[in-house]
Amino acid sequence: MEVTLQKASKLSKSLMEATKALQVNRVIGVSIYTADIDADVEKARGLFEKNIQKVSAFIAASYEIRQLVSAANARAGVDSLLTERAEVETKEKFVSGLVGANGNNTDVTVAKRQIEAAIARQQKAEYYGSDAITVSILSEESIEELKAQLFALRRKKNDITDQLQGINASTKVKLSPKTVETLKDAELI
Repeated sequence: MEVTLQKASKLSKSLMEATKALQVNRVIGVSIYTADIDADVEKARGLFEKNIQKVSAFIAASYEIRQLVSAANARAGVDSLLTERAEVETKEKFVSGLVGANGNNTDVTVAKRQIEAAIARQQKAEYYGSDAITVSILSEESIEELKAQLFALRRKKNDITDQLQGINASTKVKLSPKTVETLKDAELI
């Protein structure tokens, strides 16, 4: 049976979730009024052993699928795309911080007027504010260039994400008959 990488990943996760749903208790509660404690223990032991085998099979199948997905990802170049996307996201965060941080700063022309006004007020003893002004070192052109870089980075990140989704939707892995049986046993297919 062949499945896409996306489906294979979901099946692997679902198998691991199915292991949690199985009861593998080492002890049981027995009523003091039970007629045959040995029968109750034997019944619980049988369920325990059956579920231990299922858990083992589910885990083995899940990791077999993960290995298949990992190998297919390597062949399809997913690892390099993920690395490239991480680089783009880091650059995007940096540039976004530069663009966003500039919004509250004063440009040089306005700062000069504020300084002149502050000095005039100070000479009249009317100025009690801060003696420093925050001035942007970036010109409007620089800010526009940073914004353009930011949009380009976001487009590139979206392109990479689209490529990854395309690979996940089109690349297939072949599941072994044993894994297919395990998936059926888990009622996942």
